[in-house]
Amino acid sequence: MMNTDNSVMDLLKNSALYREFQAEREEVLRHKWIESEKAGHDIGFERALTDWIVKYRSKWRKEREKQNFLEQIQKRGVNILVFSNIDEFRDHRSLPANEYASRKGLEEITGNYEMASSKTLKRTDVSLMFSLLAGVFANEYQDRNRYDLHFHDNPQITVNRNQNGYLEIG
Repeated sequence: MMNTDNSVMDLLKNSALYREFQAEREEVLRHKWIESEKAGHDIGFERALTDWIVKYRSKWRKEREKQNFLEQIQKRGVNILVFSNIDEFRDHRSLPANEYASRKGLEEITGNYEMASSKTLKRTDVSLMFSLLAGVFANEYQDRNRYDLHFHDNPQITVNRNQNGYLEIG
């Protein structure tokens, strides 16, 4: 029976949900320490939790979500394709190159990218297995040096093309 309990605990500790819970708990405890120091006494976990949720949780989660997403890009890479709009993206119907060739810059963005640094993507000639699909929408496109990349079930990110042709995540 002890082995079963250990394997359940191992499974729990390795789950994404548990890791997120632990990270959030650490933030609340840090907030409790800071606010207790300001107050000159222990404010208690419940008060710290409530205060942190009201003031910081939303922003913290967005930042954490973005960080987790960047880690996914780091592991898997990105395949950028051009789509007419969000509906065609959802249906995985990318535009053929001849339909956007006249729009300078759209042909330059398509392809496979991998992380060159924590905030920079570089084009690669290697086809990346299991890469994330990103869509640039022709109906949103305006500037050949700035693109909004859309992802399924992930946040949209803006990238800027630098002088080396790399995409800097903004």
